[in-house]
Amino acid sequence: MQRIMYRSVNSSGAPVAVTGTVLVPYAAWTGSGPRPLVSYAAGTQGQGDQCAPSRAMATGEEYEGIFIAGLLARGYSRAVTDYEGLGTAGSHTYMARESQAHAVLDAARAAQRLGNPQIMPGGPVALAGYSQGGGASAAAVELAPQYAPELNLKGAYAGAVPADLPAVGRNLDGGLYTGFLLYAVTGMGAAGGLDLSPTSTPQGGRSWRRQTTNALCSRSPQAAS
Repeated sequence: MQRIMYRSVNSSGAPVAVTGTVLVPYAAWTGSGPRPLVSYAAGTQGQGDQCAPSRAMATGEEYEGIFIAGLLARGYSRAVTDYEGLGTAGSHTYMARESQAHAVLDAARAAQRLGNPQIMPGGPVALAGYSQGGGASAAAVELAPQYAPELNLKGAYAGAVPADLPAVGRNLDGGLYTGFLLYAVTGMGAAGGLDLSPTSTPQGGRSWRRQTTNALCSRSPQAAS
């Protein structure tokens, strides 16, 4: 497992630093052609820097670790992005389409440039993600021809994509996962450079601040409370 920091581009087109993790199986690849690389987009993690997937994997706390391990066991290399603002400067731009897509595609680019003999530059690449990761994976597929045309993209999996965000928000409002709705409000606000304080009540402002300053991570049972 190798933690990396790489250059990506946010929703406004500005360069940003993003962290992530690259994993390569010990076993030799037994399939045809070079070993494939899967750029994996994790599901909802939270808003605090300590929620970054790379940090959670380092301590064995990443809730998607079983899926990552499953692909490793089948011989695939993995690049797992932390997304913009998780473990790096600034706010996590949760559900910002361009930012998440770029982070996923640039993770694959960075992994192929590491010089690891198990990850061939120009080799086959696939994308995978569920929930927030499903949205990121789907957006990456859509933007890849323009943003990363050099990637040898063979396919993608995008599960539980939150494609209609207003509808998702209406269903989350007042329920167990209201915290995810607050993640989206703060994330989209950060992506658009919006000051949300004039539109929030004192209670809402406290909730937003809690989400963005070392808030509990989504893998915690209390995260959405």
